[in-house]
Amino acid sequence: MSVELTNGSPYTVLSIPEWTGFAKRTEIVVENCFPREGFYGYRERGRQDLAYSPVVGELEMYLLFEGHDLPFTLDVELGCSRLLGVFNFICDSPDELRKNIKQYCINPSFEKFRRMLYMSWRLRNAHEPKSTFLFPECLTQSKLFCYHL
Repeated sequence: MSVELTNGSPYTVLSIPEWTGFAKRTEIVVENCFPREGFYGYRERGRQDLAYSPVVGELEMYLLFEGHDLPFTLDVELGCSRLLGVFNFICDSPDELRKNIKQYCINPSFEKFRRMLYMSWRLRNAHEPKSTFLFPECLTQSKLFCYHL
């Protein structure tokens, strides 16, 4: 699926930088759109300097959401990250989290949904907290089924 960002629009980007392995949230506002040239100019929320997105084709590596202040929390934002290479959310209502992801995500994919986990707010500080797959059907069902979630 090709992602087209809109000039002046706010987005939230979830990524997993290779150098850390932990999920990261970045809130941006697109300033300049150059899809033919293969990049977008944006500003991170609260910063003045202009940055440029990776090549448009590489945007598929990230989870992109419309808007800022989205109603979910990553484990790394609370300093309790324990898993590398996944998007590990903290919540007590996985159904509500699934609904929010489906509502705001503009580039859902089977591969990304397979990398989404969640753990309970109550258990986040436990010695051995347990994370659970947010979309377990993506582990056993076909790609076509998961794209229609």
